[in-house]
Amino acid sequence: MFKQSSTKKLKPKHVFAGLLPTTAALLLLSGSDAQAAGEKVDGTILSFPQTSVGRLDIVKINNLSYIDKLISGANAVGKVMVPAGCAINLKLNYNGSQDTGFLLSLPPDAVRSLDCGQLEMSDQQIGNIAHLAKMVDLNLESTDLTDEALGQLSGLKELRHLNLGDTLITARGLHAIVGMNKLVWLRLSRNAKLGGQIGPDLSRLRSLTFLDLCGTDLDNAMLANLIPLSKLTELNVRRNNISDKGLVYIAKIKSLETLNVTDTLVTKKGLTLLSALPRLKTVFLRMRRYKPEDLAALKKSLLSVKLESGSREDSFPSNTFEPLH
Repeated sequence: MFKQSSTKKLKPKHVFAGLLPTTAALLLLSGSDAQAAGEKVDGTILSFPQTSVGRLDIVKINNLSYIDKLISGANAVGKVMVPAGCAINLKLNYNGSQDTGFLLSLPPDAVRSLDCGQLEMSDQQIGNIAHLAKMVDLNLESTDLTDEALGQLSGLKELRHLNLGDTLITARGLHAIVGMNKLVWLRLSRNAKLGGQIGPDLSRLRSLTFLDLCGTDLDNAMLANLIPLSKLTELNVRRNNISDKGLVYIAKIKSLETLNVTDTLVTKKGLTLLSALPRLKTVFLRMRRYKPEDLAALKKSLLSVKLESGSREDSFPSNTFEPLH
């Protein structure tokens, strides 16, 4: 919590009024204001460019849930004072993505979460992220992330959440994350150049509880590499050429609770193999691929499992997409 070391209070203009709880304070200071205040503070002053590079939240360290945010949506600009025992979640805007050099001036433990999703970033700008060695959450979804850029981030050993969906990476580049053994959440969806070769690397990420492999050109044999992931509770293999042979391997991941096999080649017969999963609660599939009697039989085979639609198509009448003439 922020503490003032002297009895003199800062003027109200320094406080981001209206968003602060009474138990905490986040001060946004210009460079001149910081010097004029001349106060000893229990916290850290972070320096951002004078043009906003994004939005930031301030959070209690080790807990990134919304209820533990002390402030939300402040501009990342100028001098930002962060109370002791806290860090920031930072969402970059276009300006921030085009010159990430300012990250190098921040303490390595100042940023707990960085969101660069859907921004155009060069390999050099992505490489600067490696400075944030204590970061636990990184979103690079829908960026121009290459194998070379991902290789520069291999030292981020504290990451728990990593979103690499819809980028330019290949199986060769993914090898960079094998040392991130604290990862519990990993999204690789819509990376069609990954393929079955990623299996051995994924098998080393033994802390994973969530894995999204939608649209990654997987084959059945690759799924055998997921069996050692004894903590995995949610697996998405939607839009892959996975058949009943692949379900033989999936049925050996005993920790699974949620499985998405929408738009794959699995059949009713193959889905009955999932009865071997003691914790399975939900299976997503394209419901209209199965006859009503087949779905009824499946529900009998998987008594404790809820069958859910994995496609928005099932929300519309069946004739919606038929030709008009």
